[in-house]
Amino acid sequence: MEEPEKVDAAFVIALGEEEEEEDPEVMSSCLAQLSAAELERYEKFRRSRLSKATVTALLREVLPPEQPVADAMAIAVGGLAKLYVGDLVRAARAAATGDGPIAPEHYLAAARHLDHDLRDDVLVAPPPTSRRRLQGPPVITRDELL
Repeated sequence: MEEPEKVDAAFVIALGEEEEEEDPEVMSSCLAQLSAAELERYEKFRRSRLSKATVTALLREVLPPEQPVADAMAIAVGGLAKLYVGDLVRAARAAATGDGPIAPEHYLAAARHLDHDLRDDVLVAPPPTSRRRLQGPPVITRDELL
């Protein structure tokens, strides 16, 4: 039996697999490679968050009244919203021409693009119909199992 191949920690982080604790050496080497503007954007990203009270109020408006809103749910939805905003800004930067500021029409184009991509990614269940009957003999008979 062969011994499993050892994997470098930086390789695991690059693949996007989660670890309990991040390696501080790898993180500091990554941060050292950033320019001053990139480092400032990264720090702003790390500090940004949506208020748990705001997310909870929004969830109460959207969900049915009998559905309780737990703190963990508000935190998860806030994190997902932060990811969506990051994708929206990235797509708006791609839509913008040049290095100037991002205009409202760039955000609108990015939102349309993301909405189109999300609709393509969501699997839509077929409409409910009557159950189809299986045709042909069973693959394994009862006698074969005994």
